[in-house]
Amino acid sequence: MFSKKDSEDLFSRNKLGTFQLLWDNKTEWFEAPNSGSHENSWSGVSKITLEGQDFFIKKQKNYSKRNLIHPFGENLAQKEHKNITIFKRLNIPSLEAVFFNRVKKNGNDYAILITKALSSYTPLNEVETLVNTRALNLAARRTIIFHTAKLIALSHENKVKIQSLYSKHVFVHDSLIQGQACMDNEAPCKFIDLERARLSYFDKSSFLKDVETFSRRTKSWSQSDRLYFLIHYLGEKKVTQQVRDYINKLKSISK
Repeated sequence: MFSKKDSEDLFSRNKLGTFQLLWDNKTEWFEAPNSGSHENSWSGVSKITLEGQDFFIKKQKNYSKRNLIHPFGENLAQKEHKNITIFKRLNIPSLEAVFFNRVKKNGNDYAILITKALSSYTPLNEVETLVNTRALNLAARRTIIFHTAKLIALSHENKVKIQSLYSKHVFVHDSLIQGQACMDNEAPCKFIDLERARLSYFDKSSFLKDVETFSRRTKSWSQSDRLYFLIHYLGEKKVTQQVRDYINKLKSISK
């Protein structure tokens, strides 16, 4: 269902106000659909512009994943929508869900999740290319690293593990890239792609794994950049014993 009345009105005006109309609407895939673990299972994302507003529409058919809690499979669009709701409740900047619904029909499981496009943001992996071309000065790079560290720390403080944390899953506000400050109502960085995120109250090592994975996948960062990230992720102002100990922990799980 639509999360807000104005969103429902917008889609209805454009003849996309129901699940069936949305499913039947043919839009070029923004990303090539992924095949699921069994036959006739897939997930694809398209982008649509309505009255100057951009949205991403994720459609899934029979797309689920087994886990201990859901031995017969958990619907992944529903899981992502649940995670978006959790992130919103915990004030962790991420996507805004506009619509979610799931329909079971003729033995098939269909799901649609619509989110607002982060039009004023750029994926961190694209920002990294600016580092390689030296189009991003040191001050801007450090500001982006600082806010990235604070975003990941915020999720971990709230016991949320992102899992499979790629730099492309963190979006940076364009003002930071331009060396400017964000407006008061805009988050400097936001998470996307929350299918795999989960609450983790007891497994503290899972947060360490998030950081190790993220560090490994930000390939353009220098050692100085990584140290700067860790200092601010840990809430320090300089290299302390806590930072040194954390570096040793990271080394122990990266071997």
